[in-house]
Amino acid sequence: MEFRRPINLSFLHLCFLSILGIFIRVSDLSYYFFSPDDLLRIGISSGHTLSDVLNRNFLEVHPPMMYVILHFLLKVGSHPIWLRLLGLIPGIMLIWVMYLLGRDWFNKRVGLIAAWLTTFNLGLVLQSQVLRQYSLALVFLSISWWLFLKYQKSKSLLVLWGYYALSFLSVLTHYAIVLPVLFFMMNHLSGSAKKVRLNGSLAGYILIISVIVIAFLYNGHNEWLYGSSFNVGFTQGWLANGFPHSCIEIIRNSITILCYLSGPTIGFFVVGALGLAYGSMILWRSTNRVFVYSFYGGLLATLMLGVLSLYPYSGTRHILHLFIPYVLIVSVGLETLVHRILNYKSSYRSFIRAGILISSILFNAVLVGVYASNNFFRDHGYVSTAEFPTTLENYQNGMEHLKQILKPGDVILSDKQGGLTLAFAENSFTNDMFTHETAMGSFMSQPVLFRMIWEVRPSWGDYRVLLPQLEQLNNQHPINRVIFFSMGWKRGYFEEILRKNSGSSTILDSYMENRENGGIWITAMSYKNAIYLMNETTRT
Repeated sequence: MEFRRPINLSFLHLCFLSILGIFIRVSDLSYYFFSPDDLLRIGISSGHTLSDVLNRNFLEVHPPMMYVILHFLLKVGSHPIWLRLLGLIPGIMLIWVMYLLGRDWFNKRVGLIAAWLTTFNLGLVLQSQVLRQYSLALVFLSISWWLFLKYQKSKSLLVLWGYYALSFLSVLTHYAIVLPVLFFMMNHLSGSAKKVRLNGSLAGYILIISVIVIAFLYNGHNEWLYGSSFNVGFTQGWLANGFPHSCIEIIRNSITILCYLSGPTIGFFVVGALGLAYGSMILWRSTNRVFVYSFYGGLLATLMLGVLSLYPYSGTRHILHLFIPYVLIVSVGLETLVHRILNYKSSYRSFIRAGILISSILFNAVLVGVYASNNFFRDHGYVSTAEFPTTLENYQNGMEHLKQILKPGDVILSDKQGGLTLAFAENSFTNDMFTHETAMGSFMSQPVLFRMIWEVRPSWGDYRVLLPQLEQLNNQHPINRVIFFSMGWKRGYFEEILRKNSGSSTILDSYMENRENGGIWITAMSYKNAIYLMNETTRT
């Protein structure tokens, strides 16, 4: 008699979700150029040696793991699609690992729901398309927690140390991961047997001490979860506007946190809130609370750090470190609700299942269509456009225009995002660019001066810090024209100066390509007029 192996429906579902996940993440991705943050990470990782990379990393607020990996990717090439694999591959892997976590922690249905929520979460889709640490950190964290679930069954110390090693790698990728890691660790260490607790505590203490030492070495000793001493001015300035200091602000920001964790639409938010409440209640009544502790402990710590102005928590990517426990809790709540609905009336069970199946197919089709159609989520909303401020075509057109107008005797003045763009265009990043407030480079053999400080509300007067270098260059070789260049996020002062001097002889050449939240701006004027504007013009 011939026995046929039964079809693994869970595997087919996961393959289907992976295809959908790849499609919505890759669709028209080459249409966009890097964001200024992406270019900063490329600049840090483009050092000739790992020592260069680690030294440049002192400028940034994140630990070095991603920069080390990106350093080796840059040895192969610098095409946007190639480099974005650093976020794309972990983003797809996370779909499968979330299934394994849900299955081994609860059951297959919870795993499939967790994988589905991971597939369509807007925050994860965006982070799979850019050069940021979140996808990589979440993959490390999810695999480490899956190993812990395996350890509970096998009691293998090798698996336990694997869990701690990957937890360490996740924190080494993004410091914020330390919050769910610590609360997860505190829960299972407190409930372990004495022998296991001793071995586990040893690894746990090594992890915690290592994180603190690394954070201290990277200038984060006072605000080690976020900032470095280089970025104190930035942290105390614009980011302070996002810190909650009242009950109303805490409630409002808590809602934005759930919005970003749940998904792209209000429907996801409602379903996510319902699943979170119901799943939390069910799990709290059981002994299986480890992810509940991790989520709510991490959320509370994030809220308190926000109140203390030590961590800029808001409903954006900064909260993704809580995504894994959030999705698992929501999946348990939704699975239990659906199971109870199906068992409510056995006579209607087949109709209910058919309705759920048809609805889910239609809903998936609508979601894929919305994600892919006109790049909806990448072209609308501050979070999306901040990750994709300009297109590859805009970048190429801007570079071509700059090359056409650039003449001997010109000097390019720029902000940080423009300076990084020009350095990327000629692969001319240097170590000095990442160690001083002002930096000097070159483009088409012409000097480039720019500030290596993010200015959220800058003015033309902020360029006065470049005046000494500009005057020094003029003393060496008379400057004919100054070309102001910026590319990336919309800053406002380029448009303002063009508006103020529209139709006048001040501007010798101008070029602009605007999008909702970004673009490219090139403005040429005489050396005399540029000096006047930097001394006299301020933002109104």
